[in-house]
Amino acid sequence: MLDLFQALVLGIIQGITAWIPVSSKTQVILFGKVFFGLDFMTAVSFALLVHVGDLAATLVLFRNEIRGFFQTRPALSDLRSMETADPERSLFWFVVISVIFSGLIGLPLYLHTRDAFSELPGTLFLAVVGTILVILGGIMWYSSPATGSADAPALKKRISLPDTILVGCAQGLAVIPGISRSGITESTLLLRGYSPKEAVRLSFFMSIPMIVLSISTFFFLEGFGTLTISVAAIGITAAFLASFITMNTMLVLAEKVRFYIFNIGIGMLAVLPFALQVAFF
Repeated sequence: MLDLFQALVLGIIQGITAWIPVSSKTQVILFGKVFFGLDFMTAVSFALLVHVGDLAATLVLFRNEIRGFFQTRPALSDLRSMETADPERSLFWFVVISVIFSGLIGLPLYLHTRDAFSELPGTLFLAVVGTILVILGGIMWYSSPATGSADAPALKKRISLPDTILVGCAQGLAVIPGISRSGITESTLLLRGYSPKEAVRLSFFMSIPMIVLSISTFFFLEGFGTLTISVAAIGITAAFLASFITMNTMLVLAEKVRFYIFNIGIGMLAVLPFALQVAFF
């Protein structure tokens, strides 16, 4: 059973790792099991519950865009040309369509994998994506060292319908143990040619409905277990503060760091969990 100190530590871990290319759920489960002796279901329940803190941080950070999101009046005709539609309407359809495809991919995967905890396939998959990012970043670095900045004109500025579907499917894969939601969505957007800032922003924004759906689905199927209100409150608060700081840091890095360096950094972080698992387990 979790105590308040354990909830504080695990909440901070969750808040930080939720926004970098490592699986936050996996880190909370492993850290809770190794250092605190938690059983699998307690750790999973806590990891998903403190996503509320991640959600709150996202709502605060993107409060102006979210306000515009709910005030927009989308039209189906926007889908024919999302790249040229009004930015708020384009963002609306991006969120809606990506969530639909995430659910179509993620729910069946979850129902088939929820009784197993073998993270090797997930970490291996993410490592492959990360390796591709590192290679592409290296090619950019070598071929055009002076034009790899985050605002390079060749990079995409507006998301398209095919990319929306693709990144939605990628997000659905994050239910597999070992696959980071932020890692797989940011990597997909980077591979499709989006700037680091836009990849990070879109990945953060599309997390909002997925966090709500993930928490609701899990606790409808599995319940809250032995988690208490005080433990939940401490964990959510810690995750909120850690998430807010991490998200702001990621957005600053995405603006300041050159595109190819950002690609290489995200790719190396994506490879790290698999490398550590092979080396130590």
